[in-house]
Amino acid sequence: MITLMDPCALRRDTLVTAMVRSGYAYSVRDTEPAAWFEMARMAGVVMATCGPGRGPKGVDSLITALERPLKELAPELLADTAVADVQVLIDGELNDEVLERCCERVIDVLGKNDRTSSWLPSWAYTRGEMIENDAFRRLHDGASPEQYTAGRRFVIEHPAGEFDALINAANALKSLRPAVEYRTLPGDRVYQDAYWWACPTCRYPMRVEGSRVWCTYGPHQADYFVRKVAGSRGGPLLSRRDPGVPGRAPGAQTFRADGERRSVCVPVSVWRHIVVSGVTELELYRWLERQKAKYEKLLTIGLFPGKDKADVLVEIEKAGYSELFDVKDVFDAVRLAEEVLAKPLAAKVIVLPDHRGESQRRQLQSLLPGYRIELVTGVRREIERALRQAERSAA
Repeated sequence: MITLMDPCALRRDTLVTAMVRSGYAYSVRDTEPAAWFEMARMAGVVMATCGPGRGPKGVDSLITALERPLKELAPELLADTAVADVQVLIDGELNDEVLERCCERVIDVLGKNDRTSSWLPSWAYTRGEMIENDAFRRLHDGASPEQYTAGRRFVIEHPAGEFDALINAANALKSLRPAVEYRTLPGDRVYQDAYWWACPTCRYPMRVEGSRVWCTYGPHQADYFVRKVAGSRGGPLLSRRDPGVPGRAPGAQTFRADGERRSVCVPVSVWRHIVVSGVTELELYRWLERQKAKYEKLLTIGLFPGKDKADVLVEIEKAGYSELFDVKDVFDAVRLAEEVLAKPLAAKVIVLPDHRGESQRRQLQSLLPGYRIELVTGVRREIERALRQAERSAA
């Protein structure tokens, strides 16, 4: 059982953060002059966290540790965690699993002494909750609940696209204020300076390396290769690297580096901490919208009620059903439990996407006995039962 006073939690998160920052710094060492200084600072953080005589003795041994599983650095802290087997660097490049797994444990390790924000991405040094709060502060302060919901939903549904098309879509939503900054697509998301592809699940630009094109969030199962470079029409075509995975490959979109139609996207940190979890939030809410159209007055629903007091509200008065749901898509159930215990949720039901599976649901239920943990499929079933009950009561 995790407690609020777990003495290992802070050391564990500090160690993971220092390794993430070091790994990113090493990956950009050829273009960022401050990278080696950052690695030296993080080597000191790692040594202090591991304790006397433990951990790397300097930058060279830190780099070696970055290419080994994290659990080897401090087995007593990391051996039984979700990040235990993560190797931060692979062939000198940042491993995708760092974004998928490790960033859930990133915290602020330097406070006011941190001077890396000009080049270090915020997901490498800021807690996900702070990234979310910063992104939506402009919406939260002074905006109506409807404006807040529209603005947050817009970011999840439009993480990338042509700049002018995004502006027009935002303007179509009355009184919507811009919530996050959109930036020109980074080079590693563009194929031959001419094309890019959106992940079919999250709609964020997929990473490109040679002929490989993939979403760096593994559960989205979007991994392709360029099988044909088409002529002037249509762009290059993709095929799945694993033909056994269902779903059609996305079409290529033309990349433009400047002008009103330039290709833009939200920062990676916003994608990882807002868009990724938002995919499941909206998946559940769109299903509820379809039920609302079918059952009309029997069902009341809300998205981000009370300016994100929870993610989804469902009320079925004639069935005596009223519930707030908080949707979480995380790899590290232990870290999520630590966060919830430190800052309790308004919702008493935590919903996990189906791809997290029954094993994570059971693990989280054992860690958070004061909450009910459900998969999306389970929540849909219970709402369907309540709607049928309400329909019979109304007859």
